[in-house]
Amino acid sequence: MAQLRDFLVANLRHHHGTEDGDLWPRIVAVAPAAERGLGTLREEHEPLDAALDLLAAVNLGGDEVEDGVGEAAPAQVSVAAA
Repeated sequence: MAQLRDFLVANLRHHHGTEDGDLWPRIVAVAPAAERGLGTLREEHEPLDAALDLLAAVNLGGDEVEDGVGEAAPAQVSVAAA
């Protein structure tokens, strides 16, 4: 469960980071009117990121993993950190 949680947290953080830092600025560059709506979405990331922090801090104990999720999680974490 801990590895699955870490996989989900890392990927959602990566998703938010790429939207806020890469995708949305590109959209605004070609469609400035979109900035208002994207700003609202960016604001929604704040409480979601806080919830991810809380989830990441939960001690789930043990490292039981099924169906190969454990192998996928480290690769995604390294991508998210890049």
